[in-house]
Amino acid sequence: RSSDLEHIIVLGQAVMNDINDLKSAFDENFQQGIIIAMDRLEHGLSEASALHGLDDDYDAELESVKSRIKSVCDVLIQDIRVLLESKGKYRKKADYLHTIEMFGKYVHVAPLLPLLDTCKSWARDGVALEAKNIEDCVFRTAEWDQIDKLLAQFQEATIIDKFTSDEASSRLRPLMELRKKKEAQV
Repeated sequence: RSSDLEHIIVLGQAVMNDINDLKSAFDENFQQGIIIAMDRLEHGLSEASALHGLDDDYDAELESVKSRIKSVCDVLIQDIRVLLESKGKYRKKADYLHTIEMFGKYVHVAPLLPLLDTCKSWARDGVALEAKNIEDCVFRTAEWDQIDKLLAQFQEATIIDKFTSDEASSRLRPLMELRKKKEAQV
């Protein structure tokens, strides 16, 4: 009995290491590390799920582990959201979105992480906000070099169009036309 509880404690520590490895791999945008951590985490959570309900002491330890995992995942979710809603970093955003797209195959881990549709929405919101900021800049200033630089950076957003229903492409053309129209007025 005590060896079973020790096993659960060791399993809990291993799962916590895996979730921390997952967060680190995301922070470093290390795709292979993300996949390795997801595979290990899925195996650990599967084993924990199988052990749940066998004994009250086991369940208490498993609930403690689950709570710690959830808190790390909540931080990871917030980090993903901040990145996807931020300006620029479109290559990294594309990598994240491609990785998150694969999460569905992880039965035990996927529910702890954001849904792909939620991530797509965050990325779409980020693109829309950046487009609005460029539009405001065009109306506010005649600094054509600065505006052209912003538009060139914004063109990179098209690499995540697959995930954002062509949000960047649909906003880029009108922004470029607005820039030309505004310059012609000056």
